[in-house]
Amino acid sequence: MSVKPLTLSSLFSTVSTSDTDVIVEAAATIAASTQAGVVTNLDSTSSPANFLIAYHDRYSGNFKLDKVVAGVYTNLISGAATYSAGASVRILTYHSNSDTLKVRVFYNNAQVGTVQTITDASIIGNTKHGLFSTYSGNTF
Repeated sequence: MSVKPLTLSSLFSTVSTSDTDVIVEAAATIAASTQAGVVTNLDSTSSPANFLIAYHDRYSGNFKLDKVVAGVYTNLISGAATYSAGASVRILTYHSNSDTLKVRVFYNNAQVGTVQTITDASIIGNTKHGLFSTYSGNTF
């Protein structure tokens, strides 16, 4: 057996944009007991500490939205979602005013949870967005 520690920065594959308001969507095939989805409003690719992450958790069977501020995770949405290989994971973010980001998440084209309001200054202005996976065998 070989064990390799995961670093948070290795779990993301992102692009830098000029936009804070985005729709990030990916069709994902996720191995059992792993997690995969999308990340938005990421502050740093080398030392990520502030971001939003929407993902299917194949361990719990739930679709989740977490916000991370200064490395502290807060779950905003966790709803039962039957896994389907190749189903889309989508997060939509938009500013309702200069200091408020609204967030909606979808799994397999169905909205999960309710619209969330993010006011954390360390998240709302970030412009890196992309994919998240805890296992290299997950595909998008």
